[in-house]
Amino acid sequence: MSDGQTWVRGTVQWFDTAKGFGFLSAADYPNGVFVEYSSIDSPGFKTLSPGQEVVFTCEHRPRGVEAVEVRQPALLSTAAA
Repeated sequence: MSDGQTWVRGTVQWFDTAKGFGFLSAADYPNGVFVEYSSIDSPGFKTLSPGQEVVFTCEHRPRGVEAVEVRQPALLSTAAA
């Protein structure tokens, strides 16, 4: 986890498993947040399902806001320990 980052709660809008990217939605980011498979913090096959609840940190990049770390909400408390 990155020090000083704020965790945001949101949901998966869509995720294309074949292409390895998609978008998340959150109240603070009405235009959506881009996410790549490499940002998903989970064991095994990294994919997301539409409507799935997630928590994530993000960075503002030249092309927009991008999720940096994406986890299931239950895994956030484990990471903070």
